[in-house]
Amino acid sequence: MLRSIRLKNFRSLRDTGEVELRPIVLLVGANSSGKSSFLRFFPLLKQTVNANSHSPLLWYLDNADVDFGDFRNALLRGAIEPWIEISSTENDLQPVAFTSRVACGPDGRSYVQRFTVSCHGDTIELSAKADSSIETLRLNGQELAPVEERLAPRLAGPVIRLEGTSIRELGVKLLTQKVWECVHGRTGDDKLATIAESIEHGTSAHVLATMGEPHGGDRRWQEYVASLSEDSAYVQEIKERVFLRDVASYIRALEALLTHYAQGVRYLGPFRRPPQRFYRRTELATDEIDRDGSNLAMFLDSLSANDSEAFSSWLRLNFGFGVHTERHGAHASLMIDTGPDRGFNLMDMGFGMSQLLPVVAQCWLSSRQLRSSQVPLFWDRSRAALPGAPPTMIAVEQPELHLHPQHQAQLADMFRSTVNATRDIGQPVCLCIETHSEAMIYRFGELVESGELRREDISILFFEKHPDKDESSVRQIEFGADGVLQGWPIGFFRG
Repeated sequence: MLRSIRLKNFRSLRDTGEVELRPIVLLVGANSSGKSSFLRFFPLLKQTVNANSHSPLLWYLDNADVDFGDFRNALLRGAIEPWIEISSTENDLQPVAFTSRVACGPDGRSYVQRFTVSCHGDTIELSAKADSSIETLRLNGQELAPVEERLAPRLAGPVIRLEGTSIRELGVKLLTQKVWECVHGRTGDDKLATIAESIEHGTSAHVLATMGEPHGGDRRWQEYVASLSEDSAYVQEIKERVFLRDVASYIRALEALLTHYAQGVRYLGPFRRPPQRFYRRTELATDEIDRDGSNLAMFLDSLSANDSEAFSSWLRLNFGFGVHTERHGAHASLMIDTGPDRGFNLMDMGFGMSQLLPVVAQCWLSSRQLRSSQVPLFWDRSRAALPGAPPTMIAVEQPELHLHPQHQAQLADMFRSTVNATRDIGQPVCLCIETHSEAMIYRFGELVESGELRREDISILFFEKHPDKDESSVRQIEFGADGVLQGWPIGFFRG
């Protein structure tokens, strides 16, 4: 999972600062303050890693979820530095962080101009040219000798790939030289290589511990290591050289984790499909709801009787009504159940319910409420739209559209239920929600106050447009233990 994200020079966002991706992240602010740009970065990342592209970010794709045009259109207007920077911290792979600086080449294509990866206090920075050749290599701020290395042609994504092994070979060489200083003068090359290769990167204590493991009886090395502390300069030099040796492995793992995360993004836009009286039936199964909810009816129609009742129960629990489908030959209708033996066509129930149902369905799917094998989702690699990729984020724009304030407040309860359900199955999901709903925000406060929602599970990002500038700032607002927002702008909902 991504633990945090930071964007610089992206649309109107000069610098978001480090944003912690908690289970619930609410995006609030005036119109055109950068909320949607921030939220849509995540489906942008998804369409990038899923497409056959050589771009670090795929700004535009036919029928994709989001369209940013091109690099110049996505760049902060009037930016002093002509680059967009993405930084993130992973919590699945030790405390690993990366920063990818994306620039525009002479041919108009974007490329990774600088890439930085950090772990356990060590940092490696690569600077590259538009032709993918590495220009400079720095280890903890110190520039190293030039290497014959290039960034490999890749499918897509802001995490680089290394084409060769020159950086690893340099790391092995520098590490072996450092080990040689403290072994017996007659130590053979094979034993020297064994000692160097067995040292693992990690905390200083971990590096020192692996240095002290038996290495074929080199007494001088063992005695010297035994005299060291984890804070000694020699251990720090060994540690950073091991990091240089292993950095390619860290980068590959980062790419795999970011790809997994991006594939798990589920996006629902602000313009969801209006209701219809009849829907043409298909035989498709899916593990996500389309960004406009256009496949909702067919998703519900494909459910078994047990799963259909389970979904309807989830809906009744949170909003007081259920739903079922009625088949009419090659077509189906969505029927809203308002009481025993009382069903009304969705078309006759107003616009709000049609806007609400896709949000509810995606949250229900993500909490793995599906019990039947009739619609095999995450566990069936042959039929899932994104094989083996459970949701990592649900990004929703204005879920409260056309809803009464009571239903807006009930949305908060459903989001809380989704967080609890995904935590229970060991597959937590970040709900990133752009909203203008006063009722929803206040209900979240009540849930925090009552203890039904942990205050550390939710944060509010307040986006504020600078007067007379084409840029916005972002600040994080917390709920206190009493459910009261700390630092909330007075009168925000009053204009």
